[in-house]
Amino acid sequence: MDRHAHVHGYELLFRAGREAAFRGDGDLATRIMLDNTVMFGLEKLTGGLPAFVNCTLESLIGDLVNVLPPSMTVLEILESLEPTPDLIAACRKLKCDGFRLA
Repeated sequence: MDRHAHVHGYELLFRAGREAAFRGDGDLATRIMLDNTVMFGLEKLTGGLPAFVNCTLESLIGDLVNVLPPSMTVLEILESLEPTPDLIAACRKLKCDGFRLA
């Protein structure tokens, strides 16, 4: 949301209960979010606005995020990921495929 209260996108977060924080297996959480997004439809979840999705190493290198439409998806690279050559190569490919990275 900007300072004029205009929504520009939604961050899709996995939560397994009432707690506002995530504790658990990041790969499993990302897989569940991707499954739910495909099942319910990204357009329906975000009203046509961009979706920001936290991505684990597995989801980036394993091409799991390719189930999402690049034009509506911003892939959030977790700050805990090391910038390995494999990760950098995967990010370059995803960028060429039309994804935005954050």
